[in-house]
Amino acid sequence: MHNLIKKFRQDDISPDELYRLRKETNGTSRKILVSSIREDWFDMDTPEICPDNETRFRILENVHSSIRLKRKFKTKIISISVAACVCMLAVMGIAYLDFESNVVDTPLNFTTAENETATVALPDSSQIKLNQNSDLTYFPVVFKKSNREITFEGEGYFKIAHDPKNPFTIKTGELVITVRGTEFNLSSNPRSDKSTLYLIEGNVEMYSRLSKRNINVLPGQLIEYYTATGEFRVTTPRTTNNISSWYSGEIRFDNEPLPEVLSFLEHHYNVRLRIASLPDNLRQDSLDGLYFNGTLPIKNLPLAIDALEKVYGIRLTYAK
Repeated sequence: MHNLIKKFRQDDISPDELYRLRKETNGTSRKILVSSIREDWFDMDTPEICPDNETRFRILENVHSSIRLKRKFKTKIISISVAACVCMLAVMGIAYLDFESNVVDTPLNFTTAENETATVALPDSSQIKLNQNSDLTYFPVVFKKSNREITFEGEGYFKIAHDPKNPFTIKTGELVITVRGTEFNLSSNPRSDKSTLYLIEGNVEMYSRLSKRNINVLPGQLIEYYTATGEFRVTTPRTTNNISSWYSGEIRFDNEPLPEVLSFLEHHYNVRLRIASLPDNLRQDSLDGLYFNGTLPIKNLPLAIDALEKVYGIRLTYAK
């Protein structure tokens, strides 16, 4: 290692040697590192001469540019004795090697299983509630340095902390979503032919790396992104009942036709519904004139059916 450190100091190190030096410093104890650095600096051709400021700055620049140190640090240069200068350089080397060994950024991953939800609180105070079968990953060291970026699959309700200088980035497949502080529901399943985003408030930009197209989303808009082509479809739905009902725990129907309410319950609960009986004043073909205005639970099918039966005087049966 001593020879590699000497070559690095003399700016005469090859890329392969630089790679070896980095591997050796990351896998060497602090005691051995201190010994190697001190040995290197005391082994100068003229140890009584302290490197001048320009040389020290060049060494620091080489450290940053060649080994790609993740974090810059400032060193105050002062007039000191030859012995103090050597010690300072050793300390600088130790600080660099110690930090470099600690910048390995281990990703944090959050997943939910079937019928499981979870809420993730990020370092910037953003909150994301994950629906079932969802996956979120981010790198905490990079994230803390104002690079707010995550990868995501599944469905989530996002409340992103406002920070206009540091956008929040979500990468999901070939779709990149840039957020500056907003609230929205995102569904993006790699096994599905499309992803959807419904913006509740704020501002969102969506970019497809597949089609090279981008779109700015406004509050109240529902965006459908087709994963096979990279194309976007923008709509402004009259109701948003089936978009984030999993988040609120109930679904609100605003004067919806009864057949559509029943269809939603069938899809949501994965059942088949049948009207077993009607009141005397109703016929099967007259259901289109019935509308429902109210809320129904999304995790209690018997309660939802009981509510509809009482409102319309009907009797429903269901089978999976």
